[in-house]
Amino acid sequence: MEKIFEQLFKLIDNSIIEKILKKVIISNDMTPEQVMFINLFIENDKKNDFLRIKYIYLSEFLINFGYFVDKIEDRRIFKIIVTLFTVYNRRLFAKILRKYEKKSIINIETKILNLFNPKIEDVINKNIELENGEELINIRHVYLDSYKVIAMVYASYNNIIISFCDFINEISLLFLRPFFFSTRYGMLRNSFNVIFVSSYSIFVYFLLLRDAEGEFKSGESGKYISDDIITFFNNLNIIVEKNKMKEELSKLLQNIIKVVSDPKILNQYQTSKNNKNYVNTMNRYKILETIVSFIVNDSYLIALTETIESAMVVLSEKVYSFRQKLTISSEIMDILKLNSYRISNPIVWNQDKKYDYLFVLQDVTVEYKENDKYIPVFVNVNLSFELNSIHFIYGNSGSGKTTLVNTLMKKLKIKNGSIKFLNEYENYTYFSIRKYITFLTSESVLFSKSIYYNITFGMDEQLLNEKKDEISQEIIKYMNILNMKEFITDINIKNSKKLSKGQTQRIAIIRLFINIIFDNVKILFLDEFTSNIDNDMEIIIFTELLKLHSRHSLTIFMISHNMYNIKYSDFNYKFNVDERSISKFITNKDDVLCIK
Repeated sequence: MEKIFEQLFKLIDNSIIEKILKKVIISNDMTPEQVMFINLFIENDKKNDFLRIKYIYLSEFLINFGYFVDKIEDRRIFKIIVTLFTVYNRRLFAKILRKYEKKSIINIETKILNLFNPKIEDVINKNIELENGEELINIRHVYLDSYKVIAMVYASYNNIIISFCDFINEISLLFLRPFFFSTRYGMLRNSFNVIFVSSYSIFVYFLLLRDAEGEFKSGESGKYISDDIITFFNNLNIIVEKNKMKEELSKLLQNIIKVVSDPKILNQYQTSKNNKNYVNTMNRYKILETIVSFIVNDSYLIALTETIESAMVVLSEKVYSFRQKLTISSEIMDILKLNSYRISNPIVWNQDKKYDYLFVLQDVTVEYKENDKYIPVFVNVNLSFELNSIHFIYGNSGSGKTTLVNTLMKKLKIKNGSIKFLNEYENYTYFSIRKYITFLTSESVLFSKSIYYNITFGMDEQLLNEKKDEISQEIIKYMNILNMKEFITDINIKNSKKLSKGQTQRIAIIRLFINIIFDNVKILFLDEFTSNIDNDMEIIIFTELLKLHSRHSLTIFMISHNMYNIKYSDFNYKFNVDERSISKFITNKDDVLCIK
């Protein structure tokens, strides 16, 4: 049966369908981005010869014709034949349409997200390099909602298709009415029909039709992809550091496509008229309607034009609703229209050249915006940070310690002044120095992968293969030192999401150590990185860190509220909130040894 219909569909000119869809949906006041978005949906159906839309039309015509016949007087045998034909074919068409809708949803999600993914990479890179941290928060939410927004707009687009098919069907049936209908009136009979049909309509609505779509519920799969997206943005620092954004975005895309292919998700956005529960309910309703038509047995009393006007109103409402839905996809459209962005090339660190200072700040002022006002964090600061030294940064909460670190990494804009890298590079960006740095905070978030995957994340694949044994030995060594022995045997299978907060932090620290040894990291930014670890373990970690500092000539920036850790530093920096200033001191190791 399906092959027969598809052969008949080939007689229909697809270009006519395309022109009609564009005429109905696209208006003159739409933006070019909105028109582009609509064309993506139309092209998605065109790729499959509009078979989905043709089946929708045929299905709607069959349904409408069945109800149309019920209004005819007498002709009981004809009504029974049409009812049986309608009930059988409605199930068939619903099954076919579920197949095409599933394919259509997956294709449109894949198409748009394949366009969207590289643009997201460009937007993230651009905002990092332009030190626009606030915009990154917004991008996170856009990506988080992207696949759901696309599905919502698709569902609204589908409603237009169905309403338009209803409208065309009403016009078609208008021409058939003179051949089927005659009039037969009478006060008593007419009154009975009106009362009976009114009561019947109330009964059908409240007891049969109101819950016809009741099985549509939110699927759990969406939660998992949301977690993946949140994890991606929580790990954005190390992903960008290791230049793994393209790979991680690609993995996210694959996961999203899997999610939108999940029946639990598809059921939320597929057309309700093809839902099994809805089809069965409507078939029961069709049989009831036929029985009622035997009882009423009167002409169709509604004026012919009212049916068409009603269909037109519904169609206009669906088009209006679709245009409203387009507004929620405006952020996706804005990203899709952006030009490609090229990040800065890395600075070449000349190993033979002697550099005195890693960073030099001259008259630097940094502000943050709050309620449309700019509040200074520090003003006209002049500081120099020696190379191959440990710098301890302390002060009250909110004094600007993390702001200083982000300023050095060029993740925040400065209001005035200048910052030089290696004495000479004033116009450096985050991307021009990222290969030399790593940033570790107290809130480490791991990927839902094995411990080994998380520790070696971002490392060169060739290096991992060539030095696999050596890297594994170092990982096992540090897992023993950091009291993670019980996980060594499961290092390749243990899901890191099941670790405690303290264990997660220790895995992140082991990753830091492995990166120092094998990945040419020269600069460490450590922001309260041992806050989830007990004092005894903290001492062990600093002992190992100092060994690596000496062996690999590291420059370490350490933010901490724990003044005991100042003893590990060469220089310390105190924030003065009242004066918006930063004072630098040489750490006197003899004086700080007595600090408890």
